[in-house]
Amino acid sequence: MRLSEKYIPTTLDEIVGQHAPIRRLKELVANPYPCCFLLEGLPGVGKTATANALAEDLGCCPWTGKFTVKAPRLGIEKIEELFGHALRMRPMSGSLWHVLIIEELDRCVSDAARTELKCQLSEGEMPEHLIVVATSNDISKLEPALLERFEVMAYSSGLAFAGECREWLTEVWAKECLQRGLGERDMPAGWMSWGVDRERFSLRMALNSMGSMLDLMEAVEEYKREHAGEDEV
Repeated sequence: MRLSEKYIPTTLDEIVGQHAPIRRLKELVANPYPCCFLLEGLPGVGKTATANALAEDLGCCPWTGKFTVKAPRLGIEKIEELFGHALRMRPMSGSLWHVLIIEELDRCVSDAARTELKCQLSEGEMPEHLIVVATSNDISKLEPALLERFEVMAYSSGLAFAGECREWLTEVWAKECLQRGLGERDMPAGWMSWGVDRERFSLRMALNSMGSMLDLMEAVEEYKREHAGEDEV
């Protein structure tokens, strides 16, 4: 399992380095109401992880039933086709509240899907006890009529975010070294470049770079054990 999968946050408290959005969403968990949020930022900063953690904190889990939406103009089969293929949607259901996660909203290229989505998210049209959380890498690609349906929250990918992530990464490194039987080890040379892509920082990339390094170290230790004493023979 890749480290970016192993360390997926399960609650909002576990999201690293995004204080303002998390504070706002914790307020929502404490006093939920039907609404639409759009988490905007570069890849690897925790947008999808936040959406899933919000659903978890609201007591929701993946909805295994058939997901349907109102379709006043289009047939239900057509609207399910639009929402299933033009948009990556993941319904989460709880005993009272439900969360609908829409990933990469800016990649919605279907005019029909955008039109229907605007209608579904219009004021007064939202189903009771439903919270919609969408993610986007670039909201400039979204038309204003759709964008205004959401409360937009910007996610950081800069130096402050990188600094907090690196502090957390040192804790993960120590934990992983112990779990893998590598003992206490300093962070390897060059680790500060993990996750850096030009001017942005991706925690997902950093975790996976760490995982690759740990796998290599494990392989080296295994080789040493298998060939111990050969030089003396």
